[in-house]
Amino acid sequence: MHTTNKVGIRIAGITLALALAMFGLSKAVAFLVSQTPETPATTPNPTSAQIVQPPSPATTLPPELQKQISAYKESANETLGEYTKKYIQSLPAESEKNEVLAPTKVEEFVNTNKEALLPALFAGTVKTTTASGKEAIVKYLDAIAPSHNPAIKPVTGEMISAALIKQESGEDIQALAPVHASIESNFNLFKNVQAPKEAVELHTKLLQATLALMNNVTLLQNIQKDFVGGLIGQKNLADLNAVFTEIGTQILALETKYNIK
Repeated sequence: MHTTNKVGIRIAGITLALALAMFGLSKAVAFLVSQTPETPATTPNPTSAQIVQPPSPATTLPPELQKQISAYKESANETLGEYTKKYIQSLPAESEKNEVLAPTKVEEFVNTNKEALLPALFAGTVKTTTASGKEAIVKYLDAIAPSHNPAIKPVTGEMISAALIKQESGEDIQALAPVHASIESNFNLFKNVQAPKEAVELHTKLLQATLALMNNVTLLQNIQKDFVGGLIGQKNLADLNAVFTEIGTQILALETKYNIK
């Protein structure tokens, strides 16, 4: 059962190896620079590639142009994703375009705004059983192993990376949808598994990690609208490697304790 359960946990993401900026910074620069606040030029018709800021106190614009600028800013902000909007708003109005994606700024923002890696679970999400001992543990481990439970759908880091590349290249803009659906299906399946008392910590972590996997794939799905959110998603997915490694270690400890082969 050692091999079975190691592979079983891998479906939840143990093989994830996504880089923080797997598409490079050039695309991010093009996207974020186009969203950077800047003082309006003399043209009364700002383009869609600009988010215009009010003029300096020394400059006076006609009321009609001020109204246009205000309406445009509101419209542009509505098109941005949550994290990108927050990042843009955090930049000083006088930021130069070449400072928009300074690695230290983006890294600081990502690390500050990525929130907890493992999300909290609603009360009652983790189901338990009073059964204990080797038989209970074997039943539990078999329930989360795909070789014993064919309802579990395989999901790997390679699958996520390949789907993201297809999405971003335009080959298949919905490539991540079936990946997300598989993770959601696994999460719902894990919610129905009853964990013996000595496996409750393990099962809680498995549920949290699977939910985190699902949430961060959602961020990747929305990367066109929310590029900074996509970077946060990639960062979190990479960080989840350690969590799934811990899960595998806990499973191995249970197998060793009960001499489960």
